[in-house]
Amino acid sequence: RKNSCCFFQLILTFRIYKLSQVVDDFFVKVLRLNPRLVKLMKILSISMIFLHISACCWFLIGQINKVEGWIYQFNLQDSGSLHLYVSSLYFILTMFTTIGAGNISAKQNNERAFAVIWMIVGVCLYAFIAVSYTHLRAHETPEHLVCRLLLEKKK
Repeated sequence: RKNSCCFFQLILTFRIYKLSQVVDDFFVKVLRLNPRLVKLMKILSISMIFLHISACCWFLIGQINKVEGWIYQFNLQDSGSLHLYVSSLYFILTMFTTIGAGNISAKQNNERAFAVIWMIVGVCLYAFIAVSYTHLRAHETPEHLVCRLLLEKKK
């Protein structure tokens, strides 16, 4: 049974990759966008999805902990779902940007464990974004380099 689950995950991963290729082709061939711009948009989209999933996990941890959790510790129990989601996203972004200090902080052990894991993963994601952007800039074609230099000269 475990093997069939892994098989379905592999198929799902392949389909997501294939869909990604179709979307890339659409933006580059049909809309005639710069392929590097499409790659940059893809990196930002992946980051946004990752931030959203992490904010939802932080929200869920706050719901699981009930009275001892961050939602009750910061008197947010009467807030609406949108306010709680924005607060979760705020916390995740402070962890992601390595600021780590904000109005919302981890109070319980499972919240602290999640925060520590998120800080490590956030640094890795941040490094991935930096390396991807550097890679895009390092592999500029001469035409793109001339255009960029001309635009910078106008400023």
